[in-house]
Amino acid sequence: LTDTATSEQMQNNRIGLTNLFVGIKNQGFKKCVLPQGIYRVNKAIREATNNDTPISIPSGFTVDLNGSTVKMHVYNDSDYTDGRNSMIRFQDCIDSHLINGTLEGN
Repeated sequence: LTDTATSEQMQNNRIGLTNLFVGIKNQGFKKCVLPQGIYRVNKAIREATNNDTPISIPSGFTVDLNGSTVKMHVYNDSDYTDGRNSMIRFQDCIDSHLINGTLEGN
């Protein structure tokens, strides 16, 4: 997405990537290789359970970013200083990996 991405588009990126990984894992695959690009996301709360969740990597799964960047879009720095924010989370995971890319943001 471009610098003009809306908050809704960036939220959809977070939710969509999580759903993609879960769907692929549920089909019996252990790895996903993403198309190369920049994946822009907005603020996500590390311990959230609704649409405010970070991108979640499932247990027993590898995400290969294929040289891509996951970039957190910052509207206001004060929104990101409380220490509860995260772009990607591994929660209750065993043998999960995020490889071959860049995470950019606070």
